Amino acid sequence: MRLSQAIALGRTLCSPVPATQDDLNGGGCALGMGARALGLKFFHGYSLNEINYPTLRNRVEMPCSCDLPRGDYWYGTLGGAIAHFFNEHVFGAKDWTLDQLIDWVRSVEPAEETPRPTDALAKEPVSAEELSKRV
Repeated sequence: MRLSQAIALGRTLCSPVPATQDDLNGGGCALGMGARALGLKFFHGYSLNEINYPTLRNRVEMPCSCDLPRGDYWYGTLGGAIAHFFNEHVFGAKDWTLDQLIDWVRSVEPAEETPRPTDALAKEPVSAEELSKRV
């Protein structure tokens, strides 16, 4: 499942909350939405990460003129961009919608990427029906 698809599905499984993948009350950010869609469990602060989706490390051009921390590795990556846009533009300035963020992710992600589970995260695929029972 592509990352953009995971975020789109995950938005139906949790409420949007900035700055956390899982607020432990049924909410999470865009990366948390993607994690829920994949059935990943909250683990040490992060559940969807560079291990599951290596493309989160890919360098991307930020489509905004925000003054981001220079030299900060995370902010120049796809994962950092998703976090930034969800927190600062979808929630902060409200000049982006979640649909626009998902469309942008779709435009910069590879054609197909299968997430890689780790020992610390759920390995069994979980259906959307099963996930909706958990929420």
